[in-house]
Formats: sequence, structure tokens, C-alpha cells
Amino acid sequence: MPGIGFRLARSLGMEGTTGNLHDFPISPSYSTSIFKGGLVTLSAGFVQVGVVTPTSKYLGIFWGCKYEDANGDFVYANMWDGGANRTNIQAQIGLLPAGASALVKGVDGATYTAADIGVRKTFVENSGNTRTGMSGATLAGPGASTANAGLIVMQKIDFADGSDWFEVALAADSAILQSGP
Repeated sequence: MPGIGFRLARSLGMEGTTGNLHDFPISPSYSTSIFKGGLVTLSAGFVQVGVVTPTSKYLGIFWGCKYEDANGDFVYANMWDGGANRTNIQAQIGLLPAGASALVKGVDGATYTAADIGVRKTFVENSGNTRTGMSGATLAGPGASTANAGLIVMQKIDFADGSDWFEVALAADSAILQSGP
């Protein structure tokens, strides 16, 4: 089973997930789906799906959106489906500045070792679930560190589901938002 995307683990303040949610616009012409739990970036001031490549920069975790549809009704959704004829589109983003961390599931059936802790890795953006709106993102498979990858694996987390989960942080050079002075 693929992952369920990223979840905020530790914030830099007392607010937790809700205090870290901020609105950012999505361009009405952006037709790519964005799933809850997916890492996103900013491009020309608009939220877009975060590209899974070394040297990419990330804003945070997509947590849902709100928009005005063609009838003038306000719609709240846990995914952006890229539909047309919508205005006032706002993405709710769980900010993930350098220093904050997130939880993400490892690849099912993969064997991670202690050598996977403390290294830089990318993630795999598996297909999202259009029924639930959830991202399918997982941590990249076990193995060597990837130069300039956006995530630093901090520790393995033992959950009762028997899957490999990891606490990860954005590398400072991969975070759009920096922390500290």
C-alpha cells in the first residue's frame, strides 16, 4: 500500500498543525492535482506540486483548499483537482520551514537500516487517491544518500501498523522558509 503523504511532526512553535496552516493562492489555470499530504512549492507566487528532484525547494505540506465555484458557492476540499471555472482559490499549507519536521512512510517491503538515518533522500510521489484526496507520497527507498536531496532522515518511528515510518526535515537549502535570524 502506498503512503499517505507527509504529516507535520514537530513545528517551531506551540501551535501544532493548525497554527502552522497558512493560505497561499493556486492559479486558476493550474490543472495539476494536488493531494492532501503532498509537498508543495511556490512558482510565481502560486502553490504547485513540489517536484521530486534534488535542489528543489519546498514550502510545506498541502492540507486542503477552498475556492469559489462557477455558481458562486464556496467549496472546501482536501485536494485540488485542477478543475476549471473557479476563482479565489486558496491552498491551506502546513508550513515546513527549515528546522521543523514531518512524518512520512517508507516504501512497503523495503528494508531500511541504520545507514538510512542522517542522510539526504528524495521522496516518491506515488499516485494520489482521488476518492479520499490523500497523497501517495513515500520516502525514497533505502540506500545511499542523494546529494542535494530535499529531505534529511532524522529517525525511524515505530508505529503499531508494522510499516516503516520516518521523521524527516527539510534541508536548509531545500526550504523556501528559513528559520532563525
